[in-house]
Amino acid sequence: MIKLKHTKGQLDAPSDLVIFTLIIAVFFTSIYSVFTSYSEIRIEVSEKEISRTAIQLTENILSSNLTYKKSIFDKNQLDKYQDTNIEPVKLCSYAYLVEITDLTNNNTWSFGYKDAEGENGATYPVSIRYEDHFAPAEMKIFLKTGNIIKAFCKINGTEAKIPCYNPKGGNVCIFTVTKEGENTCISGKSKKVCRRFGEL
Repeated sequence: MIKLKHTKGQLDAPSDLVIFTLIIAVFFTSIYSVFTSYSEIRIEVSEKEISRTAIQLTENILSSNLTYKKSIFDKNQLDKYQDTNIEPVKLCSYAYLVEITDLTNNNTWSFGYKDAEGENGATYPVSIRYEDHFAPAEMKIFLKTGNIIKAFCKINGTEAKIPCYNPKGGNVCIFTVTKEGENTCISGKSKKVCRRFGEL
C-alpha cells in the first residue's frame, strides 16, 4: 500500500487563505463605509448651507423695492425686472435666479442669473398686487456657486483672488475682472461669468 506523506502546514494553507481574504474584504468594506459616510456628511452640510442662504436671500428680496409690502410683490415692479439678468440683492458667493408665478393665470416673471435655472433652491408662497386685486403666487429661487462666482466676493480692481486648488501649484486662483455695460464679468481659463447687481 502506498502511503501519502503529510507535510506539516499543508492542511492549514486553505484556512490561512480564507482568513486573509476575509481580512481584505473587511478592510475595503470599512474604507467604503467611511468614504460613504464622509460624502453624506459633506452633502448634508452643503444642503444646510443652501437652505440657509435661500432663506436669507428670500427675506431680503421680500423686503426690496420689488414688493408692495413684505411678501407681496408689486406687479409693475416685476414688469421692470422681467427677463433681465439683474440680481436686486447682492449675494456675491451665490448667483441666483428668481421665478415668480401667479397661481391664478400662470403668468411668470423671472430675473437674475439665467445659468442658475434648475440648480439648488427653494419655493415660497407669496402674493402679487395688481392695480385692482391681489393674487396668490409662488416664488422659486435657484442658487448656483463655483470658484468664479465666489470670486465676486474678492474683486480688487481688475483682479479677483480666491483660495482654491490650482493644478499648476499653489492654493490661489486669480481671475480677470472687466466691466461690460452694467455687468461685472469675471473670466477664468475657459469660462466667463457676467452678473449685474442692484435695484432698478
